[in-house]
Amino acid sequence: EASAEAMAREIWELTLSDLDDLEEEEVRVFDADEGAWLCYGISEGEPFQYYEEVEEEELAEFEEEPYGQERYDEDEEEEY
Repeated sequence: EASAEAMAREIWELTLSDLDDLEEEEVRVFDADEGAWLCYGISEGEPFQYYEEVEEEELAEFEEEPYGQERYDEDEEEEY
């Protein structure tokens, strides 16, 4: 199982393979191991990565298992 840091490193390697074509980008994903948001992207042509504190309301959402399942359930209901 890949860690969030390993995944971010892989994304940077792919992104930085073409340095002439960097666009502004910010991605924010929840890192359950750290209990924090992992934020990474490109700003002013430079890569960045940092952790951001999770608020209590947000953390409660991630404690439900499986996280985000209700979104998939809603999609299935709409299809029928």
